[in-house]
Order: sequence, then C-alpha cells, then structure tokens
Amino acid sequence: MIVDPTPRPADTMAAVTAKMGGDMSDIENPQVAPAEHDSTDSVDALVVGATVAGLTAARDLAMRGYRVLVIDEAAQAGGAAAAAELPSGASDFDAAPFTDPDGDVAKLCEELGLDLKSPATLRSQLLLGAKRLPVPLFSLLGIPASPLASEVASIVGWSGAVRAYLDRLMPVLKIGRYDNLEHLVGKRMGRRVAERMLRPTVRARLGVEAGGVDIDETIPALNNAITKAGSLSGAVAMLVEQAAHDSDALERGIAGGTNRLVTALVESITEYHGRTRLGTRIDIAERDDQGWLLTLTDGSLLRAQTLMYAETDMQRIDRVALEVPTSQLAAAPDVREVLPVASDVHAVTRASLLWPEKSEQAAEVVLLQYAAEEKIPESEYLAKARDDAQRVLGVDLEPTAARLLAAPRYRIAPAASDRHAATVHVLEPEAQLSDTVKTAREAAAAVRREDFAVPGVSWAQQVNEELQEDE
Repeated sequence: MIVDPTPRPADTMAAVTAKMGGDMSDIENPQVAPAEHDSTDSVDALVVGATVAGLTAARDLAMRGYRVLVIDEAAQAGGAAAAAELPSGASDFDAAPFTDPDGDVAKLCEELGLDLKSPATLRSQLLLGAKRLPVPLFSLLGIPASPLASEVASIVGWSGAVRAYLDRLMPVLKIGRYDNLEHLVGKRMGRRVAERMLRPTVRARLGVEAGGVDIDETIPALNNAITKAGSLSGAVAMLVEQAAHDSDALERGIAGGTNRLVTALVESITEYHGRTRLGTRIDIAERDDQGWLLTLTDGSLLRAQTLMYAETDMQRIDRVALEVPTSQLAAAPDVREVLPVASDVHAVTRASLLWPEKSEQAAEVVLLQYAAEEKIPESEYLAKARDDAQRVLGVDLEPTAARLLAAPRYRIAPAASDRHAATVHVLEPEAQLSDTVKTAREAAAAVRREDFAVPGVSWAQQVNEELQEDE
C-alpha cells in the first residue's frame, strides 16, 4: 500500500506556516543541491516501523518540511495499536487505559482532532486455580498497601499475609537504591506475594516478566517513597494515596480506540506530503557520500538522508480479539479483566465493559494476551483463545469472529560509524503511550538537515516554487 499525496494549492509556504503555528525556522535553505534524479526513490527521512512511535515522529518531520516515507513489513499500520476489524466495527487489540502525566497524548490528540474519554470503574480479578479473587484496591502492580487485608489473605493465605507484613518490620536501604522489582517484593513480602500478585499483574499491565522490571524505569517514585515510609507496603500506600488526588494519574483512553490515533496519524502524514508503504522492509542498507542507499524486500531502491527505527513494542505479546454475542456473557463476571496466576494467557479483558460506548451493541469484544508464540498456526491459536476465554470467564462462548495480532519481529538498525551516527535514530520501545509519544517527538526534533550528506530542499519549498511557476 502506498499513500502518495498530491500537492494542493492550499499548501503554499504561508498556509503551511499557519498550520504549524507560524514557526518555520527549521525549514532551511540548504546550499548543497540534491543529486541528479534517477530511478531511485529519494526521501529525507525513512522511518522504519509504522507504530505509534514511528508515525508520530514521521508526522512531526513531515510538518517541518522533510520528505518522509514510513515503511513496515506488516500489512497493517499501528503495531500493537492496530485495529481489529470485526463485523461490529474496528476495535483495539489492547484496550488498556493510559495515564498522561505531562499531557503529551492530550496535546497530540488535540492537534489531530481526537477526543479523550474515561474508562468505566471496574475491578480486576486474579484467577487462582478455579477461584476468581478480586485484585486488592489499594495495590500497585499487585503489591499490596495493606498486607493483612482480607483480600490479600484470600490470595496468599494468612501465613502469606503475615509474611508480607514483615515488610513493615524490616529496615530499608539508607544508601543505594533498589533496582529489580521482583527481587524487592520477594525479599520484603515473600514468595507468595511475588508469584500470585506481582507476576500476573506485571505480565498483564506491562507485557513482560516481573524479574526483568527495573524499578526506576517503571515506578520512578518508589525508591524515594520507601525511604520516606520506611517499608514497601507503606510506600505503595503513599503512592496510591497521591495518585487518588492527582489528576495527572487519572486513566484515559482515546474515543473510538487507540486505533483511531493510528488512522489520524497516517492521514496527517499524508496531508503533509509524507508517504506510508506497508508490506516491505529494508533488505540491504549501505552508506555512501550521498547518504543511505537502501534495497527493500520488494526489490525497490531508496535513497534516504536519515534513518529512524521505531523498534518493535517492548511487549512481545500476541493479541487476540473475539467478537461474542452479548447474551453469551450474561453470566460472566462484570470485571475489567481476569489475570490468571499460572497460565500462558496473561489477561482476558472485557473491552466492551471497560469502555461503555461499546456495551450497548449486540456483540461484545473480549481480548486476550499471550506471550509471543511462533509455532502455533493461526486457526489453532484462535481456537485456543476461545477455549481460554471460556475457562477464564467461566461461560460457554461461540465467537462470531476472531482476529489475531501476532507480535512483530524486532527491527534492528544498521551499524553506523561515529561519523554517520547523527543520521541513524532509534526509538526505544516504551511501555506507556505517553512515554511513546514524548520519545518520538523528541527524536524527531533531533533530526537536522545539517547532518545530511545531501540536505536537499523541503517539500514546502518545492510546492511553493511549483505554484510560482504556474502563475
């Protein structure tokens, strides 16, 4: 699929300046002319990965006048935010809400004409054997604020709850910082809290194993809170209390689903004369005195001055969306999600309950998350998802439709010498949408024409010159 915009009369330099708030300081007038035109396609910036990060960065570059092309080997843009096309309409594969502490997502959505919304207030449950038990309200990634609470004891047993309470009696570090989350929880609260509460919650929320979670990256305020409160559970209580009174910590979603953000980004890239090409990737990348010469897997040649790699989402997760008649879910628990404690399915989410706008339809959407699996054929995967949804929700289901979004491969950026490092930018995967947007926009802002081998001219300048020739 190639989206190739045609310059319009409205896209004069003045019009573009108005769209960008009057700031066109980054559209330079370079002294070096581009190489003579040949059959090789030529762009200023090639963005590899049509994820939210890649599309956000590409849009910002296109708005600044750069000639941009986004490629992705997938057949659908969006990465983990791609749409599940179901008979009842488009749905997200991942319906999790997000927080937006610095307003980065809100600002981007305002620019794109998208609205934010709030999810329904629903509890989550843990599936322990055949029992579904509520996740304690006062907890953080499954770490309890009140170890002796009855909800905690129902999950870890009273002996496990007493062991967790010993956290209140242990000294805390006065020098240094805790780094690994699972090690911290296991040491201070015991193995049962780590295995039955922390692990399933981290898998569902972050898509990774708890043993690989760095505290400062995931919960940056936790170490200081432990020092102030004198215990891990006290620190969790402090952070939960702060979040309850902090508007920045409120959960949000995009009206219509995060997949609408993907669609709006692609449309905006097109408006600013960028292009999106799906179903292809880089086969060979070579650097010469004219920039990067790239051979794509579809056989085409491409000349680019800078490369930006939007690495695959850190969550190596396969996602399944099931469309189920609402009547079949009448006896299912009215919860946000069910998190199995010991299972290869990480979470089963009732998306239509979490986002009430979908609950009035005759069919509901049930979402499942798995650790990425490469050996199961799609038909078997979807059948397994139906069986898992039945087991976890405790009802018989006959889905009317099912879609699989397999975890994409990692996109590895080519090695660049120190001399050319300024022309290769890597967008590291982020767990939170707000971090993804912020990182992408910062990376786009770091791209400068003076780092190019052949700076060329902006598309806005080219359009202006063409319009002047026509007059």
